[in-house]
Amino acid sequence: MTPEMENAFAAIRSEYGPDSIVRVEEMTAAGKQQRHPLQGGAKWVLPGLSRQPWHDPYGHPELAPVMHALEANHAAIKKESEDAWAMSTARCRLMLKFHRRACQSDWRVR
Repeated sequence: MTPEMENAFAAIRSEYGPDSIVRVEEMTAAGKQQRHPLQGGAKWVLPGLSRQPWHDPYGHPELAPVMHALEANHAAIKKESEDAWAMSTARCRLMLKFHRRACQSDWRVR
């Protein structure tokens, strides 16, 4: 652990108590802990969390209206996301093109 992490952890322990970040310290300790195969590629796995990769949103009745609305509008949400990504990519390309031209003109020897 780095000195910066040690200092940060010490500050948290002094403010919230010695047991406040035990699991975080276990997670950052050298060596890999026993993991579920689906967690194999993860850099950090907080001990004590469920190994289930997905949780059933319908297991929480208060979320059901939100889930129904999202599922009913899936196609529109997906299209909006794809359009925004395409527009963002096009803008980046355009900005890069202008930036290159501006930078090239700055370095011309006359």
